[in-house]
Amino acid sequence: MGNVTGLSRTLGQQYVANETHSFNARTVNEARFGYTRRALGGAGVVLPGSASETLGIPGIPSNAAFNSALPVFAISGITQLGQSPSTFSSFSTNVTQVFDMVSRVQGKHAIKAGVDLRWEHLDAVQPPNPTGNFSFSTLFTNQGGVTNSGSSLASFLLGQVNTFSIDLQNSTIRPRAHIAEFFVQDDWKVTPRLTVNAGLRWTLNFPSTEAHNQGAVFNLQTQKYQGQDGFPARRASFTTATSVHGWASAIWQPQKPSSARATG
Repeated sequence: MGNVTGLSRTLGQQYVANETHSFNARTVNEARFGYTRRALGGAGVVLPGSASETLGIPGIPSNAAFNSALPVFAISGITQLGQSPSTFSSFSTNVTQVFDMVSRVQGKHAIKAGVDLRWEHLDAVQPPNPTGNFSFSTLFTNQGGVTNSGSSLASFLLGQVNTFSIDLQNSTIRPRAHIAEFFVQDDWKVTPRLTVNAGLRWTLNFPSTEAHNQGAVFNLQTQKYQGQDGFPARRASFTTATSVHGWASAIWQPQKPSSARATG
C-alpha cells in the first residue's frame, strides 16, 4: 500500500448549437453556443469507518471531506503506508461559450468581426492528506551518545510520532471566471498573387470570484486580506486584466511556370 495512486473516474460532456445566416451575397453571420463539462474523481484506500474509530487513533477529525481515507504513515527508510498526496479528489469543470461573428466581402477585402464570451466554473475538493500524515524517525529510539542506534520502524511500533500534519477541507471550493474577447480581421487581396492578412484581438479577463465567499487575496497595498474592512469577499482579484494582440502576414503566390507540349 505504499504510495498508492488510487483509482480515478472521468466523465466528459459537450453540447454545441450553431446557426449561420446569410443577409445577402456578401454578408454572413455565424452564431454559436457551446457548453462543455468534465468531472474527475479520485480515491485511494478507504476504511470501513472514520480513520479515528477504525484504527483506534484518537483526535483525527471526522467532520471534513474523505474522513474514511487511510492516513499516511511515513516511516523513515521504509516505503510509506498509504496513498500519495491529493489522491482523494473531486473536480467538476464547465465552460459556457457564446460566440458571434459577422463576415463581409467588400471588393478586395474579406472582413470578419466578432465577440467570444466564456464563463468558466470549477468545483474542487482535493485535500492532500485528509486524515493526516504521521511521520516516524529514529529520534525517539536513539540511544544517548550512540550514533545511528535508533529505528524508525521501532518508533512506529511504539507510536512515537515525530511530526504530524493534516489537510481539512469542509466544503467545495467554487472559483468562477469570466472572459470576453473582441476581434476583427481583414484578408486583403492586394494583387492576384499577393494577399495580406491583418487583425486585432482585445481580451478582457474579469476579476475572478468564489461563489460562496471562500476565497481571499492578500492586498500588498493595504497589507490585509481581501474580504476585510470593506473589500468584497467574493472577489479573488482586484482588477480586470486586459490584453491586446495584433497580427499581420502576407502570402505571395509565385507565377506558375509556363509549359509547352509537342505532339506528333
